[in-house]
Amino acid sequence: MLRSLILRLGIALPFALTLTGPALAASPSLTSTSDPADWRTLAIVFTFLLPIGLILLGAAAFPEERAVSAATGALVAWGLATLAYFVVGFAFQFGGIAVFYDSPDLAGLYMEYSLLDTTWGTGWGMIGLKGFFMLDDAATAAGALVLFLAQLPLLGVATLIPYFALQSRAPRWVALLISLLMGSLIYPITGNWIWGGGWLANLGGNLDLGHGLVDAAGGGQVALVGASVALAALLVFRNRSTSETPDVVSVADPEAALLANDASATHPEEPEHDEPAPNEPDLVRMPPVHLPLLGLLGASLMVVGWMGTGLMSHQPTAVDTLLAVIAVNLMLGGLGGALTAGLYSWFTTSHLNPLMSARGLVAGLIVVAAGAAFIPAWSALATGLVAGLMLPPLIYLFDCVLRLDDTPSSLSTFGIPALLGLLLLALVASGRYGVGWNGVGEQSYLGVEGQGVSGLIVAPGYASDWSGQIVAQLVGAVAILLWSFGLSWLLMQTVAGIMHAWERSGLEFGAPPEPVGIDDEAPATQDAALIEEAEAPPMPDQART
Repeated sequence: MLRSLILRLGIALPFALTLTGPALAASPSLTSTSDPADWRTLAIVFTFLLPIGLILLGAAAFPEERAVSAATGALVAWGLATLAYFVVGFAFQFGGIAVFYDSPDLAGLYMEYSLLDTTWGTGWGMIGLKGFFMLDDAATAAGALVLFLAQLPLLGVATLIPYFALQSRAPRWVALLISLLMGSLIYPITGNWIWGGGWLANLGGNLDLGHGLVDAAGGGQVALVGASVALAALLVFRNRSTSETPDVVSVADPEAALLANDASATHPEEPEHDEPAPNEPDLVRMPPVHLPLLGLLGASLMVVGWMGTGLMSHQPTAVDTLLAVIAVNLMLGGLGGALTAGLYSWFTTSHLNPLMSARGLVAGLIVVAAGAAFIPAWSALATGLVAGLMLPPLIYLFDCVLRLDDTPSSLSTFGIPALLGLLLLALVASGRYGVGWNGVGEQSYLGVEGQGVSGLIVAPGYASDWSGQIVAQLVGAVAILLWSFGLSWLLMQTVAGIMHAWERSGLEFGAPPEPVGIDDEAPATQDAALIEEAEAPPMPDQART
């Protein structure tokens, strides 16, 4: 009943958006004389499928009795992150955007703070200081409201990645605390550096490093930020089972060992498989996915949602991009990842695993996201295929070798693909698009008129820009990792220390985390047995002897 209800709601949602979109576009309020912000708002509606799809994909990895709790908590975590972003996050991210971007709707957001003196230049902004509580006139203009709305689904994805990683590791209030930190500091500060006219975006203008850090659709700002916080969570709140010596499983390949580890985590009381024939290898079958259709549906919704970023409403400084290029590249990357991840599971276990295919689809999207507006279609497909092929070995590495027990595969699905995607742009950006990106090369670039963001392999007639752009992408990736991981690790390490000190005092600190795979009905069954034993009549003396 639960799966059927959630599935029907998930299927009805995209159809409802599809049916209401044309109706809204045909309404009198959205005629050809309407404000452009109205059209951007309609496009942003589809990006809200991103966090909704991630909730379905994340819940699919948990048993049904825990999936409901995880999904409901995800909505609460997203809401807390949005609250923090409303109070201070938007101001920190875009409070100084007017310094670098000339737009009447954003002219009031003019306060940008930097630790460096103005003698270094004006392109070293680090944090905005205008638009707190969305109260200023500058924050209530149509352009500012659209910009705020465009960030909410992307903030939701960055928040939910570590939220699902923290499931069964720490009390739920810890995950909610991290959500507040994400919406108030982690996401807005990196967003200021990348999309708000901050110092990473201006590496090209200040240090001649290509076009500065380029991240078109959130590969770094969304996926890498979320995965960095998830990594801190996995290291600080390690499951007790990861510190114990794993059972030795005789397998023919590492993938089977991974599957055996997943099976023991999610099905601890399942009966053992029949003994294999003497001449057959000891293979362990891939465990069944708890909610497979939910995972596939969630990944599919994320494809549609990520295409909603094609109008670049989330990045006001974006110039010279084509929606068709972004949509085609995202689609090719996602389907390429789903193809190779699904085939990998088929060839190694003799059947297709739906959750592996769904995660491959998302990994393909992530690896293309940063450069979706600039790379050729063939490279999007190729990197999507590689990302899907790498996914199962990466899951094995993090779960079975490093013993991180990453149940939602946050690092394998989001972290590594996001990092590779940032570097991919410096390799294959063609130079055809992004003229004037981050204020670099508005007339000509590297002596070529009309050249945009470029990498090592460029289209005919354009100059290569490998050395400068790769340094900018590397500096940006390191900055994102250090800020996101460092700040979240510091907070979680402090919280963990307080919790351990409290436990040593003999007092209970909040509700303990719910262990994976434990049947919620077990305590009730035990209580009933105790009551029945207490109410039973006393045994005769003969029977006692």
